Amino acid sequence: MIGAGFAASASHFARNWSGSLIRARRTPLKLRKLLVIDDDQKIVGYYRDLLTPYGFEVLIAHDGQDAIPLVESNPDIKLVILDLSMPRMDGRQWLRWFRNRQRESPVIIISGYELEPADEELNPAVVLQKPIDVAQFLDMVGLFCGLGTPVDDSSNARV
Repeated sequence: MIGAGFAASASHFARNWSGSLIRARRTPLKLRKLLVIDDDQKIVGYYRDLLTPYGFEVLIAHDGQDAIPLVESNPDIKLVILDLSMPRMDGRQWLRWFRNRQRESPVIIISGYELEPADEELNPAVVLQKPIDVAQFLDMVGLFCGLGTPVDDSSNARV
């Protein structure tokens, strides 16, 4: 099987059995949706830059209140990455709303505060403490949604 990075790049060529040059066929990339809820613009940009090359569409909300319409209009969200400390509707309030709608999507809570593992209000969710370990974070994302080989999309730069 050809790797995703190879198949996704139109600039790659191979030779068939007769020696003729053939072009690798582009396969359509189906983006998997993630929702990041965090009021820190820098952190949000970091998540987007980190996860987009792995084939994720990263939806952004700056607090729980902004996240509600995104969840309602995107039932195919695979994972939520949630900060707890935000204005208007914080992460705990949003998580209660989310779970009351029987949403089964996994949630990764990322917090700068040390949280009790027995905090029932946060279950079921994975809690990672800031600063996050990137390898551990990608392992969690991979566990919940699958994580392929990053795609080098430099040949298809977008403006």
